[in-house]
Amino acid sequence: MRKCSVAASLAVKACMLMLLLLLLLLAACATPQEQMTTAALTGDTATLDSLLASDAQVVNTPAPVREAQASCPGQSLLTPLQAAACAGHENIVKKLLAGRADINLATGTGLSPLMLATMYGRDGVVRLLAQSGAKLDSTDAAGNTALMVCARKGNRALVELLLKSGASAKTANRAGETALLLAADVDTARLLADQGADPLARTANGESGLHLAARNSNVALAGFFIERGVDLGLRNRNDATSLMLARSGGGAAGGGAVGNQGRMARMARMAAAAPAAAAPESAANQSAVAALIEQRLQQLLEQELATGDSLAEAGQSAKALALYASALVKAQDLGGEAEQNIRTKIVNYAAGLPQAPAIPEKAREHLVRSSYLLKKGQDIGLVEREIVEALRLAPWWLEGYYNLGILQAGQNKFEQATQNLRLFMAAAPGDPRVQAAQDKIFEINIAKEEAERIRGMQGRWVDASGGSYAVAMNGDKMTIGSGNLTYTLTLNNGALQGSVQGGAYNGEHGCSIPGQVHPVTGRISPDARSISLEFLWSSYKANFHCENLMGVPSNCCMFCDVICDAATVTATNQVSRQLVPAE
Repeated sequence: MRKCSVAASLAVKACMLMLLLLLLLLAACATPQEQMTTAALTGDTATLDSLLASDAQVVNTPAPVREAQASCPGQSLLTPLQAAACAGHENIVKKLLAGRADINLATGTGLSPLMLATMYGRDGVVRLLAQSGAKLDSTDAAGNTALMVCARKGNRALVELLLKSGASAKTANRAGETALLLAADVDTARLLADQGADPLARTANGESGLHLAARNSNVALAGFFIERGVDLGLRNRNDATSLMLARSGGGAAGGGAVGNQGRMARMARMAAAAPAAAAPESAANQSAVAALIEQRLQQLLEQELATGDSLAEAGQSAKALALYASALVKAQDLGGEAEQNIRTKIVNYAAGLPQAPAIPEKAREHLVRSSYLLKKGQDIGLVEREIVEALRLAPWWLEGYYNLGILQAGQNKFEQATQNLRLFMAAAPGDPRVQAAQDKIFEINIAKEEAERIRGMQGRWVDASGGSYAVAMNGDKMTIGSGNLTYTLTLNNGALQGSVQGGAYNGEHGCSIPGQVHPVTGRISPDARSISLEFLWSSYKANFHCENLMGVPSNCCMFCDVICDAATVTATNQVSRQLVPAE
């Protein structure tokens, strides 16, 4: 037993010796540039000095980073200077610069030594490179500069250093974001603005700094951009205002340079040794950002209304209407009763003028478009959109409210239709169409009652034999499911029209019974307590024969195989279904 133990111990020692020799052999096989990059990455000054003395010509040659390492995660091919900057070894950086390392040579993804040091939080190396003549506005593949990374991380000291060293505060990345738009805190934002950054700049997606502050629920930055005069009504390419983003938590209305923000976030995560970046304000601040924007909107609205009233008293109707229209836009953003109150104020004021106010040319263009679309039988929703836009530009256009109300009534937009028709009636009591508007409101009320009854039809229904049906409503669309059958129907004035579909299934004797689709007609009772359906449905027969053990057709027997020949229609019958709500 002792001999076996000794032998095993010797075998283990032999294996360890062979492994050590193999490692030494691999190290000896490493190229000079690989050795130099490894030395720079690990801070091995002695090895670096030796290599600079013997192989200085490889100082700007990139080499693969063979092993996973914590100093510069995510990088796989680096020059010695890039490795030292990434790892934060200031003394190594000095030696490499003295050895004629290219201070601006970038990685394949556009990361210069300065960008690497900035990304990974090596503040000392950033200072050293900036003071040694590095190009401060060099960019990565997404157009980000070192200043942008520092601003986003909230590193005010480095932002100040880079600005004093000559970095541009006006540069934008490919997403249109400047360092100011990416700033994580107010102090950094003010510093950048003082150095020429434009607080009114917009991203490629049309977002202002206030949009971004709202998206990140950053109350302080929201206040900064409001203070600097950012347009509160500005909409991004997704048609969202900053207030919409604040109210929705910043995500749904989406946009901005999300892709680039994700890249910048990844940069921040790479900074293993970096001080913690300024985090976005918590979700609890979403309502605070919204309240801040709402407060400023309300202030501006009241100022515009007050100034408009003064101008109206002075007989300057055109200027008064322009201010009222501007206040109306803000009221629309705020929501609530203010919008309707200001509309009423505008139409009443316009109606009392000696001469009807002119319709602006742009508003007239939308009127012509709405008329053209209506004549061409286009989607009524498109017609409505054009009239809404015309009224945004000319909210005193009285006839527009009448037309809009009629269109909305036809789309079952009952509340909006009623509001617009009542607005028309109140502002033009002598107009011959007032009675027609009132009659339309009566019709709307009846339609609302009917719509409520129809919405109440959702749920479980049964037929005379107890069969169960699941009814779902979506506007004028009704779907009924029952076993293998699905009814897809459209409701129009109590009449139903559509189709019934049944899927294929396996019948007798291995025969596949094909699926069927047939037209359906029907009606809903006036009280919406009964559904009648009429349609055709086909019956199928499975045709088959038997084969004996030899595969020869024969009379059917215990040991015979049953072979399906075909499924054929035996009859197509009229089917009637009467459904009532399940108790």
